[in-house]
Amino acid sequence: MTIEQSSFRCRFAYARAGETAQYKDNNQDYLAFRIDGGSLSFVLCDGVSLSYQGDFAARFLGAHLLDWIAVQSELNAESLHAYLDSLRDAAAEQMSGLPIPSGLPPLVKEVLEDKKRIGSEAMFTCGRIDGTDGTDETEPYSRIWLAWHGDGRRRLWQHGQESCNLFETSSSSGERWSVYRGLIGGRAHTLHHHIEGNAPFRLMVYTDGLSELDSLPYPPADELLRHKLEHRNGEMLEDDVSLLDISWSSCGK
Repeated sequence: MTIEQSSFRCRFAYARAGETAQYKDNNQDYLAFRIDGGSLSFVLCDGVSLSYQGDFAARFLGAHLLDWIAVQSELNAESLHAYLDSLRDAAAEQMSGLPIPSGLPPLVKEVLEDKKRIGSEAMFTCGRIDGTDGTDETEPYSRIWLAWHGDGRRRLWQHGQESCNLFETSSSSGERWSVYRGLIGGRAHTLHHHIEGNAPFRLMVYTDGLSELDSLPYPPADELLRHKLEHRNGEMLEDDVSLLDISWSSCGK
């Protein structure tokens, strides 16, 4: 699906893993974005399936991060880490009320009880794009702020060329946010990028379930993306997948 508003064109897609759909389980991914004038805020969270109801952490963290990012006058690593830490008490309280289903075999119940003691966890990529078309005193510019923790993908194109050097910092599946422990695997990664001029830009973020897109030099065409999401080769998706593809220019064209 594609939405155009202000200077932004947003294409987004998601699909549940074959097993998730078969057993009617919740999607572990959470994707949301918000456009306010010349600013776009977004969040993409991937619940950790080996944690307790990872979809809860993805939804809780995603909704709170989006609300927080959209209203901050200044975004930086210190304020992000303080906010992530402040969410733990409320998240833990809500998670404690999530019941373990009744009627389960003893072994399955024991596994879920162990998971609940560990807590719900999720990885995330989030950010905000601020743009201006310039005035008599200033040139058009775009300001991009991103933060991430986990194995989600982030790719940026300027003038049709991918800026690979912006994301040299590696990330891994060992990084996640926990309702009990906060950030696991070190501090979150952040990027603040200021771009002058009004050339078109494109940012694509997606979960590791779409890792096969890593080898493509450009964002996939709609038909190719549908092909991957609709199992046209008869193969079921092994993981939930989500993608957000944002195009914009600071002059709004």
